Order: sequence, then structure tokens, then C-alpha cells
Amino acid sequence: MATVAGVPLLYSNCAEEMLAYAEEMQEQQSPMLQDVLHKLKTEVDAINGSVIAAGKQYGVPTPVNETLTLAIKTIEQLYAK
Repeated sequence: MATVAGVPLLYSNCAEEMLAYAEEMQEQQSPMLQDVLHKLKTEVDAINGSVIAAGKQYGVPTPVNETLTLAIKTIEQLYAK
């Protein structure tokens, strides 16, 4: 989507870079995971929601972000139960 939106990429293969970063950080807990573990409202709308909105704007499907957003919002709804 970055290419469609005219955003320059820092790496020629961003997917490989992200996988390498994820490998390095596998022992860490993301802020969103920490929020879920503490039953706090996450920033999923601001983070993943912005990707979904940009996808709609540029006509790029974002099924992974849509699925993750729905999953996290479902988890948030279960906090009170």
C-alpha cells in the first residue's frame, strides 16, 4: 500500500525486515498485548484502523488488519464478562 500511496520505503524488502525484527523481539510483549493482558482498551483502531482506512482510500485490500482488528475488539468486549 505504501507504493500506491507514494510513501517511500526504507528497505527493498520490508516483509523480510519485519520478520527479522519480530525474531529479535520475540521475548518482548508489545504494548497492545500488555493492554490485553491488563484488560485495558487498546490502540487497535488508531494503529490497524488507520491501515484499513488507507486501504479503502487507495483500493488496497487489508484482510489481515481487518481480521486482527476484529479479533482484538472481540477480546476487548469479553473483558467485562
